[in-house]
Amino acid sequence: MMPWKRPDFTHRDFTHRGAVTILFRLVALLTVLYAVTAAFVWVGPLGSVGRVPFLIAHGVTLIVLASAAGWIRFITPRNQAMIAFRDQQLEHAATLEQEATERDFAARFTDACDLADTEPDAYDAVHRGLRLLGPDRPSELLMADSSRANLRPVTVAGPDDVGPGCPVPSPSQCAALRVGRTVLYEDSEALDACPQLRDRSGSERCSAACVPVNVLGRSIGVLHTVGEAGETPPSSQVRGLETIARVAGARVAMVRALSETETAAGTDALTGLMNRRQLEGRTRMLMRGSVDFAVVVADLDYFRQLNDTHGRETGDRALRVFAEVCSATLRPDDLVCRFGGEEFVLIFPRTSTKHAVTAVERLRGALAERLLAGEVPSFTSSFGMASSGDGETLDEMLLVADRALYQAKAAGRDRIVIAGRAASPEDEYDDIVG
Repeated sequence: MMPWKRPDFTHRDFTHRGAVTILFRLVALLTVLYAVTAAFVWVGPLGSVGRVPFLIAHGVTLIVLASAAGWIRFITPRNQAMIAFRDQQLEHAATLEQEATERDFAARFTDACDLADTEPDAYDAVHRGLRLLGPDRPSELLMADSSRANLRPVTVAGPDDVGPGCPVPSPSQCAALRVGRTVLYEDSEALDACPQLRDRSGSERCSAACVPVNVLGRSIGVLHTVGEAGETPPSSQVRGLETIARVAGARVAMVRALSETETAAGTDALTGLMNRRQLEGRTRMLMRGSVDFAVVVADLDYFRQLNDTHGRETGDRALRVFAEVCSATLRPDDLVCRFGGEEFVLIFPRTSTKHAVTAVERLRGALAERLLAGEVPSFTSSFGMASSGDGETLDEMLLVADRALYQAKAAGRDRIVIAGRAASPEDEYDDIVG
């Protein structure tokens, strides 16, 4: 390396040893120049008296000029390179710290979502994540309803927990959902701004960021946040919003899939009623809570004859009609189960057999009225009734109710029998003791 050539101080091979080598070569060059000048002066025309002061002055001048040249050529670039290197290192450290912060947030939010067993729990995690990510920015999560035709806010965050109030009515009208990626708007009054930002009554100009939320492979939700006009969220906050959208969407998808699986496992495929497994679980909950209830076993009369005469499809329609009438007639808390074949089990919580008879009679009347429409051939049902006091387990109660059902069948069908006693519409139900 030539001593007068400025070295590359940013090069990885430039070390302290390299700097010493350059300095040594520079000193050697100055010594040679001084020796040559001194030789010319010594043999020159100056007298012996003037030689020494001249050589001293010349040496000082040469050192000053060389020092100035070395400072300009080497020291100043070195200082600048060191400052630039320090700034680069500080910037790199800040980047690493920001990345570590983002990874920590993503890990914590993922853990929070993993603890969510229901959709409301997942939305609560989103609420807390938004408050941590941008406490000064109004934010909200909008999700499509079951029809996927309407968007509604499911959680809001920000100052005083007041959200931006995005009025977008459906996924098809959301710009972020249409393009399937994050969109940023610096000013709601810009030419290419989302129309939903301009249509808000009484709202001021603002900036916005919208991040789509994917559930089961479809974008049916959006994270929306606003701020002052011209101040879009920093890139780190946008990445945080994308993390929330990605993790929350995956969790909601899993919760929905599990819910659908559990519903399918506990639901009769033909009628949509709960099956025996779900009925047993719900009944155990009533028994653990010491809730009294009435148990009714219902059976469609002459169902095999209906199948043989009109076909299995007609029999399936009859089962569905009976299930629909039960669902429309009974209380929301009452349990209705297709127990197998043409047999159904009805549980009436907090109900005596006396009041359960009234409910079953209402059901029989609604069924007769429904059959007048002629969608299926007319049929009747028989009912056997017991109470929760007739056994210690559901199987024992069902056995008592099933014996009552056989009595109803033997007595001519189309009637109610309570624990061995026939009950007909002419009975005074106030005198019936379960």
